[in-house]
Amino acid sequence: MSTEELLEAFGTSIVGLGAEEAARRIERYGPNEIPQVGRRTTVAMFASQFKNPLVYALVFASAIAGFLGEAADAAIIVTIVLVNAILGFVQEYRSEKAVEELRKYVSYEAVVLRDGKKRSIDTRELVPGDVVNLIVGDLVPADIRLLEADELQTNESVLTGESAPVYKDAEPIALDVPLPHQLSNTAFMGTEVVNGSGTGVVVATGARTRFGRVATSLSLIPPKTDFQRNISSFGNFLVKVILVLTAFVFAVNSVLGHGILESLLFSLALAVGIIPEALPVIITVGLSDGALRLIKKKVIVKRLEAIEDIGNVDVLCTDKTGTLTQNEIVVKEVLDSKGRPRPELIKYALLCNTAIVEGGRIVGNPIDAAIWKRALDIGLGEADLEGFKRVHE
Repeated sequence: MSTEELLEAFGTSIVGLGAEEAARRIERYGPNEIPQVGRRTTVAMFASQFKNPLVYALVFASAIAGFLGEAADAAIIVTIVLVNAILGFVQEYRSEKAVEELRKYVSYEAVVLRDGKKRSIDTRELVPGDVVNLIVGDLVPADIRLLEADELQTNESVLTGESAPVYKDAEPIALDVPLPHQLSNTAFMGTEVVNGSGTGVVVATGARTRFGRVATSLSLIPPKTDFQRNISSFGNFLVKVILVLTAFVFAVNSVLGHGILESLLFSLALAVGIIPEALPVIITVGLSDGALRLIKKKVIVKRLEAIEDIGNVDVLCTDKTGTLTQNEIVVKEVLDSKGRPRPELIKYALLCNTAIVEGGRIVGNPIDAAIWKRALDIGLGEADLEGFKRVHE
């Protein structure tokens, strides 16, 4: 689709949307943010601590103890249930809050054209049809179809796992492109501009972006872990055993001539004695200890039950870039064509380098940034480039 067709399709122009139209569109499309699918409320998080057959058995045991007049036993069992729930809730609540704190760092601003003037707005206010400017160091705030691109390159490792920069242009492309990330005229939400600059029209926001669809699919309520299934299975088995034994003991006592009330009370007391009251607390404390150890290694555990599954992993398949590696290109050594060390060549590389050093942070093409970092490590800086004039870029 040509530039004119694109602008017409999104009801916008080269000077951007008007403020009133932007307000109408944000009402229609909603804020430009990734919805948190399956997120639990605080009450639901606390209530989930009781969804366990073992806990059901303990509640049943406390009710029986109370019925038998054993107030102290009933109180102890209830206390055990509450302590177990509180321990699990506190750990999961802290993890949830830690994740929310991390999300705050995602909020940033974008430069857009509104009423023909450049404005810096919160990226959550972007709507389809907005005209956005992109420069080196920007995180692309939405899926943007490019109108102009000047040596524009983006890092799409967040989508593809590859840290090599991807060249972008504003040329129309065929409709039969095999893979979405091969759209050279589109900058995708969440990717980083590492070189050049560009201008484009927002074509998708929030959950409708490529990044949003991936993030939403990963946010779905996870299935039960093997550990949860095994605990549930054990709890159900225990409940069945208690019911069978209670009925059997009651029947035997009745046959032996004991009174019905006496037989019932004896059977219920036996049921209370069979239930392992401390088991849920032992499990929660053990998992919490594992979570605390992982926190010291800077790993956030959102669900305690997942810890047991981690221990059962035989083969781990994970994204390499930015997970096992730092998603960073590093210059280890500078050699000439004959393999001899020539550290002074770094200075020549800086003369044709487009990266920018801002407050200790290097922004730009990953290779240029790696060259600058190496130069800084060996004591070179911008002062060493004075006296040289760049005649073309």
